[in-house]
Amino acid sequence: MTEPVVPFRQVDLCRLAGDARLGRPIAATCTSLWFRPDAYFGARRAGDAEYGTVRQVELLLSLLGEWTEVVAVATRRTRRTAIEELTAALVVFADGTIATVLNSLLAAREVGWFRFDFEHATVEIDQQQGTCNITATPGREQPVAQAWTESVRTPTAPEDSEASDRTAAHELLAALREAARTGRSVRRGERGFTATG
Repeated sequence: MTEPVVPFRQVDLCRLAGDARLGRPIAATCTSLWFRPDAYFGARRAGDAEYGTVRQVELLLSLLGEWTEVVAVATRRTRRTAIEELTAALVVFADGTIATVLNSLLAAREVGWFRFDFEHATVEIDQQQGTCNITATPGREQPVAQAWTESVRTPTAPEDSEASDRTAAHELLAALREAARTGRSVRRGERGFTATG
């Protein structure tokens, strides 16, 4: 059963993700399909590239905690630039949750979308529409609905549900870049790569 869609800025996502009624996180998807014109690439060096998704990665980390390992691929498809236009990664978190992270700077129809699968519910965020919804697994509708209702804030409440520590997001993106460059997995805390920003 899917609960009513609400503006995602009104959902206390950290509270919701930590609610035992949803169960443990199992998997997540972070999809950032943007379009960036030539001027975007001309103004940035490779080390300054944010894969168009720093804010998205901040949110991912704020809900799932510390990551432990990442594998990734990256490529340039249409422009001769120092910045990758398309990246895809698998990120393993400390509790065993696995997230897929897909980013494109070439998408004519832009999409910013998250999906978090818990043991008893799925939470989806559509950044383009500014909405969030939750679907309970069969038999868990009532406790999940209660958790959902309690996590929805009034429009006058503070709206900043994203992580404030950008360093952690840059660390993961640096690891993603290193994993794509070397073709091997990169573990958190490993020497040989540095965060940018």
